[in-house]
Amino acid sequence: MNQQWAIRAATERDNDSILDILEAAPQMGVVQLAFERRPSYFNALLVSHDEPEVYVYEDLEKQRIAGMFSCGKRDMYINGKITSLRYTGDLRIHPKYQGTRVLFRMAKVLKNLSGEQEWMHTVILSDNAKSMHAVSTGRGGLPDYYHQASFVTHSLFLKAKKLPLSDQVRGAKESDIPAMQALYNEEQSRKQFAPLLDLQALHQGNDPHYRGLALDHFIVLEEAGEITAMMGLWDQESFKQTRVTGYHWSFALSRHLYNLWAKLFGGFTIPPKGETLHYRYAYATTCKGNSAKRLGALLSAVSQQCKGEVLTLGLDKKDPLNQATKHWRKHTLGSEHFVTSYQGDPREQLDECLVHPEIARL
Repeated sequence: MNQQWAIRAATERDNDSILDILEAAPQMGVVQLAFERRPSYFNALLVSHDEPEVYVYEDLEKQRIAGMFSCGKRDMYINGKITSLRYTGDLRIHPKYQGTRVLFRMAKVLKNLSGEQEWMHTVILSDNAKSMHAVSTGRGGLPDYYHQASFVTHSLFLKAKKLPLSDQVRGAKESDIPAMQALYNEEQSRKQFAPLLDLQALHQGNDPHYRGLALDHFIVLEEAGEITAMMGLWDQESFKQTRVTGYHWSFALSRHLYNLWAKLFGGFTIPPKGETLHYRYAYATTCKGNSAKRLGALLSAVSQQCKGEVLTLGLDKKDPLNQATKHWRKHTLGSEHFVTSYQGDPREQLDECLVHPEIARL
């Protein structure tokens, strides 16, 4: 009897099927979100990975993609050293195939790819109860998941505040690149999982990692002739979208009241089902001494530049930089960072320090 399924590396020909499955299998929670990658999943993948790897589960009989996952590598700082590490994500099973052996078979392929000694990492939304339950029970042949950190994503409503503005915040220019690069390398190498940043490649404009981002999208804080803080403002909507696909019944009843309050007092409104969220990512956010005061100066400047917009900033829940967001009306979203392995706890290899969750590259 011929095998009726196959797991293989995805190709550009699978793009439409991959986009369909991402939209058919959203991330569940109080707000159900579909993380779309239109028009090209593969172009978006080049932003998040240095060595992309995507696999699809194909139903050969029905000629349909039933599941998928990515496990590409990215270069990042681990214990202060540059390390290439797999990030597992986009694990999706089409609703018509949930409850079958699709997950088990894909997990077996992942195990063969990673080997016994290699460990990986991933991020799961805190209120995605289904996924959190799956990783806690070792379901479907998945690797063991070890909780490493909790993240908080701040969606800040950029309404001009009566806060002290710094005339030392300005747009970045080409001559700033060496100082900005040195600041990023110095500060982010002290945190775990911070991805490498190549500002020269970004400025040249030919690196797919930085699609839609340019040097003039960065602002810097300069003190006594020294650049002490930096932030990129990255609009990714041309290749990555977040669409609301539904709500838990409890929030569906209160959404209109919440939105009315947000419009009256300033805040982040939640769109109706089917619409996308509009925001910019705070990218490569770095402050000398990990100073919340310096981050506050950047945010005050951004509020003047992008009044009425939403800025999304991801931080380790334990990071002192969170203090800089306390003045802002915001919506927060929690997520959990796990290191995963088929052979022992990788946390034993990690120094205890803060994590830099670069959500613009997840």
